[in-house]
Amino acid sequence: MIEAPVRMYVTEEADGTATLSYKLPTHVFAPYSDEGGAGLAALAGQLDRRFALIAQQAQE
Repeated sequence: MIEAPVRMYVTEEADGTATLSYKLPTHVFAPYSDEGGAGLAALAGQLDRRFALIAQQAQE
């Protein structure tokens, strides 16, 4: 199975609200940590922070 690198989903609910869902980049990239090493881990951590920022702004 192939997983798209990183993504966020916005799903409209029946009541007109929306739900934001995603997997953290550190989770998505974890299977590649041996090959990617510290550089990949650092990048995934940076992306985690950006995802958190997007999620926070979406709630405002």
